[in-house]
Amino acid sequence: MNSNNPKPRLSGLNIFLYVTVAGVPLMLGAASASADTAPAQQSGQVETVVVTAEKRAQAIIDVPAAITAIDGKNLQTLNATNMPQVAAQIPNFAIKYDRGPGTVPDFTLRGVSGDALTSRLNEASVAIYTDSVYLGDESMLNGLVFDEQRVEVLRGPQGTVFGQNTTGGLVNFISNAPTDELSGFGSVLYGANNKVTLEGALSGPISDNVRVRIAGMWNYSDGDWRNTDSLAGKPVPGPSSAYNNFTAGGTVPTRLGGTNIGGLRATVDVDFDAKSSFRLMASYVHNDSYEVAPLIIGFLQPGTAGPGPYTPSQLCNISQVYSGKCVTKAQIYYGLSQYPLEPGVGDSDNPAKNLKAGGQGASITGQFTHDFGWATLTSLTNFTDNWYSQGIEPGRWSPDYVPPTSPTVSPFAVGYSSMYDVQYRHNASQLSQEVRLNGSTSSFDWVVGAFYYMDDKFYHLFSDISIFGINDYSDARVKSHELSAFGQLDNHITDELTLTVGARWTAYDRSYDKAIIYNPLTAKFQDIHAYMQVYQGTVGPGATEVIGSPVSDNKDVTGKVALDWKPSEEDAYYISASRGIKATGYNDGFATSNTIATNAEIAGPSGEETLDALEVGAKNRFFDRKLSINSDVYFYNYEGKQEELITFDPSTGLVAYNYVNVGVVQAWGVETEIAYQPDEHWDFNLALGTNHNEITKSSLSSPDPWGNLIPLQGKHLEHTPDYTFNAIVAYHLPTDRLGTFTLQSEVNGTGSQNWSIINDPVCATSSYILTNFRILWESPDETYSAQAYVTNAFNTLYVAGNLNDTVVKSGGGVPVTIGAGRLWGVKFGAHF
Repeated sequence: MNSNNPKPRLSGLNIFLYVTVAGVPLMLGAASASADTAPAQQSGQVETVVVTAEKRAQAIIDVPAAITAIDGKNLQTLNATNMPQVAAQIPNFAIKYDRGPGTVPDFTLRGVSGDALTSRLNEASVAIYTDSVYLGDESMLNGLVFDEQRVEVLRGPQGTVFGQNTTGGLVNFISNAPTDELSGFGSVLYGANNKVTLEGALSGPISDNVRVRIAGMWNYSDGDWRNTDSLAGKPVPGPSSAYNNFTAGGTVPTRLGGTNIGGLRATVDVDFDAKSSFRLMASYVHNDSYEVAPLIIGFLQPGTAGPGPYTPSQLCNISQVYSGKCVTKAQIYYGLSQYPLEPGVGDSDNPAKNLKAGGQGASITGQFTHDFGWATLTSLTNFTDNWYSQGIEPGRWSPDYVPPTSPTVSPFAVGYSSMYDVQYRHNASQLSQEVRLNGSTSSFDWVVGAFYYMDDKFYHLFSDISIFGINDYSDARVKSHELSAFGQLDNHITDELTLTVGARWTAYDRSYDKAIIYNPLTAKFQDIHAYMQVYQGTVGPGATEVIGSPVSDNKDVTGKVALDWKPSEEDAYYISASRGIKATGYNDGFATSNTIATNAEIAGPSGEETLDALEVGAKNRFFDRKLSINSDVYFYNYEGKQEELITFDPSTGLVAYNYVNVGVVQAWGVETEIAYQPDEHWDFNLALGTNHNEITKSSLSSPDPWGNLIPLQGKHLEHTPDYTFNAIVAYHLPTDRLGTFTLQSEVNGTGSQNWSIINDPVCATSSYILTNFRILWESPDETYSAQAYVTNAFNTLYVAGNLNDTVVKSGGGVPVTIGAGRLWGVKFGAHF
């Protein structure tokens, strides 16, 4: 495979491997299914997965919604300790880590993404739950993916049975419960770059009515990215010029993206009597990781000259960009070489302490359950506190580039990472209380409940860019309160036909309690919050727009209607219509170069985001349940889609980061999940999703890096691959004395996408395919297990994140995070 092109080229060898791994087993399995006339045996059937997506235990075929469930054993097999490894198994689910696996993820489900703002002040469009507890800050998830019973992913608006209202969907991590008998497990993994993962749990009773489970995980790695900078491994000498403002004592790391994440969870179950029980869960996570530094890749055609501004006619195509054939201003003026483009590389001259990314979080949950006979009462109380901080490495323009004392072109135009020292942190604490009743009769299944939620999110950003005279910090604090009532009724009209009706009433307020920015070099201070209090709802001095309000109050009613037809135990068909609401949003994209009125306008709030969704699906079982196919078609219509909008003035070099309602967005796609188990030897799983979207109505425009005003109408949403697919093929070879050996391959594909809301051609990335191989063993009594694996086996070059930095793009470069290359590992486990 050509590692100099992010779009895989299928050589003869690769085609042979793909066909052998995927095609031949599928043909053999299909022949087996066609010839099979004997009754299926239990070992030759696709496993029936039970989920709690509607707050009661159901087989997936009985849930009229698009849902994917991954059980804990599969998570263990895939070594899924973080969200991207989970998302790779879900149709139309994309996750990006702009700066490595230890940093905060951004989720996109069916083209629906969260706010993607560094400040994390707003709700996410894709909600994350742990054991039905909503997490209001994505960074709370770091380190929590361990000892899971299963993960459930629901696509589409949710809120009629879950506490929090969402537009895009939700991911619910369900941990293993304490057991009635003493049991436990432990595993150790060692891999490339000193990767060590330890995971284990101990569970059992301590009395007749009390059971306890203690689980933990530690995940360490030196980093899967090689630092190509010439200073790697050397101490930073300290401030030696106007272009370097770091303090002495730091060392530039040789590896990037290192992780050091640990988590503990304790669960106690107490049975008061046959009808009442209480569960107490407490967890703690510590994250001490390092980010991945991006590369700034040139996109100007070779031979380009002059100081600019450049025009789109001088751009390379994407294939040329990622083959290293294009240039930036750094190459034009100083004759420097381009980066060696290969998988798993980054470039940073920052000391390690400036690349830190991590924090810690603690959570405690109490769940009380009582069975009245006619209904079950559940009370769920949670408090979570979390803080996270990260340094920002803006990227290097070219290896070993140090601006001369009197450069021909301003260093601002060509850039240099040592001029920057940017750090941010955010703290989030939340309290939630949910009370619900579930009941069933011969004709109805129902759930009603109430939900209260409050959070306090604080964000601090420090920027030290001394060459520009910018040395400022900004603070922002948003508090939220929400009260809602929800319910859903499933009316079994006949044995085959069920009508589902759900509704949700929500009242919330969000207050911008603090918004300031200060530059100690110029002594310029702005209290934006105080300004918004005075001028809210009016046109402020020097403002061109209505000043936003520091408080937003809303009341909404959303709901769901679905019709489910199940003509047999093996077939189910449904159609559903639902609505989701995302709360108003605030922003922290301030700059001391702006007027206070402009910063108040940037602060927001943006209006609510409303999503109306229509979905049609089919779930079928064939060949006596050896083959399972779940498919759906969906259509989304957004009103007031919330997105980050970056504007840039090339004449001044000033950037504004706005969080706005871009207008009406429509999205549609198809999803299919296929599981096929023809006999005890073969397992086939395929998940495929397509997504198409378009901003169909918008009055907004945004300038590209060269000052051209680009209308948003007609553009596609950012970071939405046009397709994703995942295929897993496993061949099991059971033996009487040695146990079961398994050969498994996983092929993950991601379609082309653009990382810019204006669909800037330099922010486009091509499709790619990643392939993993595993050899697994399990002892005859299933007590011991082992595996050896290789991921990204063909060392494919692909883009894991595009930072869409408009200032950098104006200099002919685009900052990208390159994905990890080929990695290997071995794992051993035991349980009792």
